[in-house]
Amino acid sequence: MIWYIKLAIIYCVRIGIRVFYLFPIKKNRILFSEYEGKTYKCSPKYIFEYMYRNWGDSYEYVWCIKDKTLIPAEYSVKCVKPLSLRHLYYLATSKIMMANIGIVPIAPPRKDRIFVNTWHGGGAYKKGGLSATYYSKPHMFYFKTLRHLRAKSTTYLISSCRRFSEIFADLFIINPDRILPIGMPRNDVFFLPANEQAAVREKICRQYGIDENAMIVLYAPTYRGHEHYCQHIDWTLDADAVCTAVKKRFGKQIVFLYRCHMNVFNDRQSISHAIDASDYPNMQELLLATDLLISDYSSLIWDFSFTYRPGFLYTPDLEEYIRVTKLHTPINQWQYPYAKTIDELCFQILRYDEEAAIARIKAHHQQLGSFENGTATKTLCEFLQSQMSDK
Repeated sequence: MIWYIKLAIIYCVRIGIRVFYLFPIKKNRILFSEYEGKTYKCSPKYIFEYMYRNWGDSYEYVWCIKDKTLIPAEYSVKCVKPLSLRHLYYLATSKIMMANIGIVPIAPPRKDRIFVNTWHGGGAYKKGGLSATYYSKPHMFYFKTLRHLRAKSTTYLISSCRRFSEIFADLFIINPDRILPIGMPRNDVFFLPANEQAAVREKICRQYGIDENAMIVLYAPTYRGHEHYCQHIDWTLDADAVCTAVKKRFGKQIVFLYRCHMNVFNDRQSISHAIDASDYPNMQELLLATDLLISDYSSLIWDFSFTYRPGFLYTPDLEEYIRVTKLHTPINQWQYPYAKTIDELCFQILRYDEEAAIARIKAHHQQLGSFENGTATKTLCEFLQSQMSDK
């Protein structure tokens, strides 16, 4: 019943928000949002900062965000609380809106308004969402309805690769001509000059008191998607065993970082002898600083692969995960080897071959048809600027 009530509320707000359609669209106003106001760290952040640096006060920038202190003080920007009256007003009157999980379903289409869905994951790995088997029929009906509502208001969708475009054109019910094959703006950082990447690493090392000569190992598992999912499977990582293997293979001092998914931040694992980096605001910077990554089904493996550094997948729940969540691409075709036990993971680390690993990553990029080349932000902003001046 709760899902039908939520839909009823959404439709009521969609009717009410039209009051603000009495106000004209302001042609230089741009509204940003990430995870419906929760964060400031994904592609919209990088797009906004590029616009601010290059366009200055020629445009009016508005952020929908719960905590405005997340936005650096150097940026002069208007902030509105999610679902506040001010937010509804800016939803109705902004020329451009962009968000990383799709437009909020309370916003009906409006002529000459541009909405850009930057999405929040690259590549084509886990399905989840409408494909997952753990949702009830009313819950699934709710998701399908939201998908249609969002689709009607979406102008453009950013794509990281050809395979993503093929899958998400159907998933998001969007014309392929509206998909922008430019890569993800947040991944432009992996193409920065070496000195700028080194500066990011130095910042991370200062933050956590890490010797800059140490090898940083990051464990970053994905969100399992449901509180009852795989309760019988222990996917806690044995950091000591992993560090022993890494030290034996690479011969360096090891520092082990752990970062939980934002959806389980308040119920995250405790891993002995690991630095909890879950509160660090920018995942892309953590990945830039990481020398060796351990993850699982998270799309961050797409991002990290453009560093061409060692990566491994720890998947003790593999069969169950595939059954419940399903995969777009078979895991044996992914860019990193997977292991279902700690012993297997350590074995994979010990047998790591850099030349073969890099070749595998490049083959994966080619197989999925990567669009990443470090110019996504610039390309998108120039395209949007032309759209704003044409209409």
